Amino acid sequence: MASASEISAQRIEGWKSIGAFFGRDRTTAIRWARDRNLPVHRIPGGKTSTTFALRHELEAWVRSSTASAKLDAVSERPALALVAVPDRPVDPAIQEDYLRARDWIMGRNARAIEQAVSLLRDITQRAPDYAAAYVALAEALVLSREFGERSDLLAFPPAQFALRTGLRLNPALASGHRVAGFIAYWWDRDMSAARQSFRHALDLAPADPITHFWLGNILADHGEFADGISHLNQARSIQPGSVPILTDLAWAQWSAGDQARPLAALQDIAQDHPRYTVAHEYLAYIALIAGDYAGHAAELALLGRLRMNDTLSARAADIALSLTAGRDAAHRCILRHALNDLAHEPGRTSAWAVLVAAVGGVPGQAVELLERAVRRREQWGEAGFVRGIRMNASGLDPWLDRLTCR
Repeated sequence: MASASEISAQRIEGWKSIGAFFGRDRTTAIRWARDRNLPVHRIPGGKTSTTFALRHELEAWVRSSTASAKLDAVSERPALALVAVPDRPVDPAIQEDYLRARDWIMGRNARAIEQAVSLLRDITQRAPDYAAAYVALAEALVLSREFGERSDLLAFPPAQFALRTGLRLNPALASGHRVAGFIAYWWDRDMSAARQSFRHALDLAPADPITHFWLGNILADHGEFADGISHLNQARSIQPGSVPILTDLAWAQWSAGDQARPLAALQDIAQDHPRYTVAHEYLAYIALIAGDYAGHAAELALLGRLRMNDTLSARAADIALSLTAGRDAAHRCILRHALNDLAHEPGRTSAWAVLVAAVGGVPGQAVELLERAVRRREQWGEAGFVRGIRMNASGLDPWLDRLTCR
């Protein structure tokens, strides 16, 4: 008979930790317990009950032919048969650190994501065969460019390395294929590879809200508005009230040609959730497109503070100072920064620089940049920027159509 200390070491406490044992979420663990006889124990207690599982029982369940048959029966797609492959650290303390890092990632702020990156790097050293930790590290790194101060060059290559390791260890992690799709689109500019990765992720986890969210985001950015908004709404239906989903849905709707309603939604989100940076980023874009240089500078200043990004803060101050010399000076300042980014950031397209030129009423410079982009064979998404260019300048469609060819 096992001793009390041995049983305690075997215990995995709570639905969240039980799901993490398989590299899945708490909802999946609850569903498997209900529908597939996942061995879970409950101890009643007042208004709440204690839920736990024993590690050796979960491992036996995975190995059992009954469990395998039930997994195969979920769908005719064979990829789903891989879902139950356990992926967890041996040490419960490492598992707890992993869950803490995941919580920090979901916090979507610069300090929390940097803490997650640091902790996950440590976990991969302590548990080098823990696939989910590598995938989570890749996710934290790509999000650090959006919510922190990392450039694409400092975020994407190490994220790719971590992701490849994670998927080599466990190719059945839906989150890994989702991150692969994200990197394929935003870094490799390979929409075909991105679609394939997201399809694989949805085969493995059809109801994953983050996969629908990220896929909807890239489809809308690529100009496929109907499909993109459809996936964003699917994510919204699974995870109602999610601020990130509502924010990207509003930007997709604005990019698709709506104006007043999505703008009001973004303003409400920024007011109700003032520390959520993406809403301020989209408002900064819309202010620039409207020729509101002061509003653009104000949103950049907020972004700089929230992301702890000294470069953004300095840029906002530079634009604000240039405004004291007039709108033309402010335009030259913003364009100078855009051209500097284009020259020094590999993988960046010319879309933002063309937009700035168009807003400033310099069509000749916009055409020059567009011709250069065509020569470089740039492939644009950035549907919101393209809309802004068309709102501010006419006669550019021949170049825009080539750069945004679907």
